[in-house]
Amino acid sequence: INAKIENPLFLLTFFGPLVLLPIATAQHWGTPQFGWLLAATLTQILGCEAVTAFANIPLNRRFAEIQTAALSDAEAERVRTKFQGPASRWMKFHVLRTIAATTATVLAFFVCLMAYRPPWP
Repeated sequence: INAKIENPLFLLTFFGPLVLLPIATAQHWGTPQFGWLLAATLTQILGCEAVTAFANIPLNRRFAEIQTAALSDAEAERVRTKFQGPASRWMKFHVLRTIAATTATVLAFFVCLMAYRPPWP
C-alpha cells in the first residue's frame, strides 16, 4: 500500500497543508481569520497528519509483511477484511483522518469566504 501511495502527487497533497496552513495562520495573526485558521491547522496536523504517520502507515507496513501471495483466495480475503474491514483498527483511523482533513478543508474554505478587513486603518 505505501509503495503505491508514496509518490510526488501524494506527498504534495499530504505535506502541502502541513506547510501552507501554518504559514497562512501566521499571516493572519490579529485578524478574525486567525482563530479559524489555527483550528484548521491543528485539526489537519493532529487529526490527519499525525494519525496517518503514527497509525495508518505502521499498520500498512505490518500488512505489507504478510505474504498474501502464499495464501489461498479465502485466506487472503480474510486477512484483507481483518486489516481494512469496517470494524478494523486501520479503518477506524482512516475514518478519523478523513473527518479531520475534511473539517480542516471546510474551515480553510470558510476563512476564504470571510470578508477580509485589514487590522490597520
